Amino acid sequence: MDVIIVAAGFGSRAGLNIPKQFTIINNKPVLFYSIEPFEKSDRVENIYIVISKEVSELYTSLYNEHLTSFTKLRKFIIGGERRQDSVFNALSSMYQSKHSDLVAIHDAARPFLDNALLENLIDNALQYGSSAPGIKVTDTVKAIDSNGFIIEHPIRENLRAIQTPQIFDFISIYNAYKFAYTNNLSVTDDTEIFFKYGGKTVIIEGNTNLFKITYPEDIERAKKIIGGN
Repeated sequence: MDVIIVAAGFGSRAGLNIPKQFTIINNKPVLFYSIEPFEKSDRVENIYIVISKEVSELYTSLYNEHLTSFTKLRKFIIGGERRQDSVFNALSSMYQSKHSDLVAIHDAARPFLDNALLENLIDNALQYGSSAPGIKVTDTVKAIDSNGFIIEHPIRENLRAIQTPQIFDFISIYNAYKFAYTNNLSVTDDTEIFFKYGGKTVIIEGNTNLFKITYPEDIERAKKIIGGN
């Protein structure tokens, strides 16, 4: 399996002067912890990092200082304006060269993927063609219109908050992205692009520690999990 780690966002909501995935916790960038479980997996062959052009020098500096021990880490890929542009740039670059049958797409700001979950996701992707982790929603969720009025009452038991990595058959997700661009689709999630192409993704139980660092309090939570400063 190959891995795309999307690290092109700036994450302004985290209140930092650098992208959150590059912030240092216990002497290592968040990105280090996001790469590590894939590096340790015997089922992963190549890891590609997608970054924005504006931070290429910062990434190179962090790579030289913290990431050289990762033997599966390949060249970085320049992302696009939106997350889907970044993923498509990576898929297109990989399509031009040798690639694995499966590809995992992961957020750089989710540093706490455990091996058991990764193995489960890979097994399910091999069986069903696509898999993703999700956790049960504890709050009651309502759909509202543009004026703020409730228009739908989804059944909470059927809802999941989706996480990453999301794993796909490589050719299928590549074709799904081409379909999305041909039809001018704009989405925030890879499983949505896959769904609109006609693909089905099985959701398996995720992990509450697999949260995405978004706000300052998330950084403090990550520090407590990792330890140190």
